[in-house]
Amino acid sequence: MRGARNRHLAYYSLKKTHGGLRMKGRLHSIETFGAVDGPGIRTVFFMQGCPARCLYCHNPDSWSCDAGRDIDIDEIVHWADRGRPYHGEKGGVTFSGGEALIQGEFLIEAMKALKENGFKSAIDVSGTYADEYTEEAIKHCDLVLLDIKHTDPERFKII
Repeated sequence: MRGARNRHLAYYSLKKTHGGLRMKGRLHSIETFGAVDGPGIRTVFFMQGCPARCLYCHNPDSWSCDAGRDIDIDEIVHWADRGRPYHGEKGGVTFSGGEALIQGEFLIEAMKALKENGFKSAIDVSGTYADEYTEEAIKHCDLVLLDIKHTDPERFKII
């Protein structure tokens, strides 16, 4: 697994606002009516940045940590709230990417805010990245979607 050695890249930032700190993540895109990124209908946040470089990646434009745009937790909750009427009992919010866990500290705070507002959350992960925030991020979500790249170690390295 790749880990903290990739932390030198700026995946999130803290900005002073209203006398406090507001955490910002890096966003690639939002899907407001996701039907394949977890159970039910979901608001899907495709986060920017991924070290994996999979051959069959659906979002190679999400690899760079410098692309995309900033997003704060209030905006995450706002977009989730817009989708609430469609989420039903099974739906909610999914963080995908790129590799969402690269922004683990941001995910932790975002999922806390989502839970406080009554949303279920999922993280779609590649299984190729872990750092000091990974375990806590996983504890705060309701579901982990693990994309198993390959069961054979040699084929895994190729993919």
